[in-house]
Amino acid sequence: MSSKKKILVVAKDQFGYSTTLFKHCQYLQNKFDVCYLGWDYQRPEIKMTGIEIKHVSRLGNKVRRTLRLINAIKAELSKCHLAFGTYFLGISLLKILISGKRYILYIDTLHVEHGGLKKLVSDSILRFELFFFSEVMVISRGVAQRIGFKNYQILPLGGESFKINFEKQDEKLSLLYVGTLGRRKIMECVQGYHKFLSSKKDEHKYIFRIVGDSDTGEQEEIDAYIQQNNLGNNIKMYGYVPQHELYTIYDKSNLGISFIPLFEEYDKQPPTKTYEYLVSGLPIIATATTANKEIVTKKDGLLINDSSEDFCTALEKMCGTIDSYNSNDIQKRNERYKWKYVVERNLIPVLTDTKKELA
Repeated sequence: MSSKKKILVVAKDQFGYSTTLFKHCQYLQNKFDVCYLGWDYQRPEIKMTGIEIKHVSRLGNKVRRTLRLINAIKAELSKCHLAFGTYFLGISLLKILISGKRYILYIDTLHVEHGGLKKLVSDSILRFELFFFSEVMVISRGVAQRIGFKNYQILPLGGESFKINFEKQDEKLSLLYVGTLGRRKIMECVQGYHKFLSSKKDEHKYIFRIVGDSDTGEQEEIDAYIQQNNLGNNIKMYGYVPQHELYTIYDKSNLGISFIPLFEEYDKQPPTKTYEYLVSGLPIIATATTANKEIVTKKDGLLINDSSEDFCTALEKMCGTIDSYNSNDIQKRNERYKWKYVVERNLIPVLTDTKKELA
């Protein structure tokens, strides 16, 4: 029988489809027995050795499935020492139904729809529900400031080091974008890259790998653009790729792309992809969001506006300077962002703090 305390990790995601919670579980199991509970989206199953994984059906309307999740949390929490989980709408009801167990709530994302009223309503509901929890962790100060919440601790994002091979690439520039394509203006990148490519006689020396999908049509739009402009040899679309399969793609790349629209709702949201490129030793082209400006230094790469013109210009600059970036130095400089260190230095000390009152 294990001598470790048991922790319930709660999420609105199916296991493995939230990088943040996946990595939390991976490194928490060094200290805890971990049970993961989330919604079942009927996606391909992802497992992790040592993690107990349970899912709840999403059948029915929002109220019914939220109550189903809350009842499942209540049942599992009776078998655990404490719980740690991300926010979902209606979570305050959980605190009315449970007592005697610590529950640390984690705010890792905010409403990002492009529209003022929806964002205002969403932030207001979130702020109201937070007051039911005595322990709250937030992904960044910027996120806490946006919702006007002051009683919190920081649990920052991290990144996994995916690059093993640091030998010089055959291509002059081998671009890599990893992340959602939905509402991220990635077509601006594609068009800027196309413009850059059209000025090159040795276009076979350049390739852009795009990893990710969307449910709002962007993937199909980019596929059509590639076909219409005969870019199949220079732009490779991979769709969704599980974390454990990213290593070979990273090893073929020498430049990370963290292209996030310069919209207010994205501005303070730390991007996982930025951390992953840097801890993997890739120089980076990133849009100048507040979050990216806090992470990316001149030694790491370039900050740009979210337009195809700026992206094209940045590629021209990188063409002449890519060899001046030292991957080992980039990795070492950003080592503190590795998931292992984030969990060990920021999360585990909070979870093991015996002075905390029972929530």
